[in-house]
Amino acid sequence: MSNQTPQEELYHIQESTNADGTIDVEITDWKKKQNSAVVYFQMPDITKNKERMLWPEKDSVDNKFVRLVNNCGYDIAAVDQIIGETVKYDNESGELFIPKQKTILDRMKKISDLNIHRINPIYALCFPIVYFILLPLTLFKKDFELEGSSEVRGILVGGFFWNLLLIFLLLL
Repeated sequence: MSNQTPQEELYHIQESTNADGTIDVEITDWKKKQNSAVVYFQMPDITKNKERMLWPEKDSVDNKFVRLVNNCGYDIAAVDQIIGETVKYDNESGELFIPKQKTILDRMKKISDLNIHRINPIYALCFPIVYFILLPLTLFKKDFELEGSSEVRGILVGGFFWNLLLIFLLLL
């Protein structure tokens, strides 16, 4: 039983709840038992819980325990460092939520799936119009001086050319 008032308990639950429906829990300990790793964690209402995971045979993200340690920012050789770390817990499944790590190929595929033609051309054309107005002011008007104006000029010129590229891609 916890020493918290109901209001304090509700506050901790509110603060620990994430937008995706998971809650933040704190890892309090871990132990190796037979062919598994048992991870102990504390729920927002101060109750203790644990989850048993398969002991890794190799350093692979296919293993949930390795993913947990990596997700906390450590290599498996530094597993003791996860004590005190906060991770997500899925109340519906009753398990710690450790997302699968994406490979570089998965990330590249996601980038290649980006459909640039889905951008509304009206919005994409607003940026070059602004640059057509600001660029001549900064480049040709002699009394247009601001602190750091050379950096502003560089940003505007670079942005102008990126927008020209965007217009070219939209017109393809």
